[in-house]
Amino acid sequence: MKIQKLATVLGVSLLLGACATPHKDVMSLDAKIADISKSDFDQFIYHQSIAEENLEHVLKVRQYWQDDHYWNIDMEKGAHDSAAKAAEHSKLAEGALTRWWDANYMRKHRADPHIHHHEHHPDHSVAHHHRHHKHHHRHHHYCPKN
Repeated sequence: MKIQKLATVLGVSLLLGACATPHKDVMSLDAKIADISKSDFDQFIYHQSIAEENLEHVLKVRQYWQDDHYWNIDMEKGAHDSAAKAAEHSKLAEGALTRWWDANYMRKHRADPHIHHHEHHPDHSVAHHHRHHKHHHRHHHYCPKN
């Protein structure tokens, strides 16, 4: 009887061992995620997608309210939290996009001798470039293609 119980325990242990999930290498996956999102443009995409997801939640709650559906205080708090997250990530996305633009514009600006060179101004950002380009359209400026 003892041998039968021992064999049953060993058999179950072997079966469970064979069904055990393999080791999860979370650190390796985290490193790959970090590689994917390390550039300014990748950061823009990341933050913009989070902002859009949160905005979508806020709009859904707003529609519930407009349609006079049931809602509770947790839904309201969640909507306000989502609105704050959307605003925060929208600003982070804008900052990342501006850094990306400035880095690419300045690199190409220095590399292309046909581009109109002008004195460096502390506000040579995306917005400044568009204002400057609009008012001085006769000069050659680099404008990236989408």
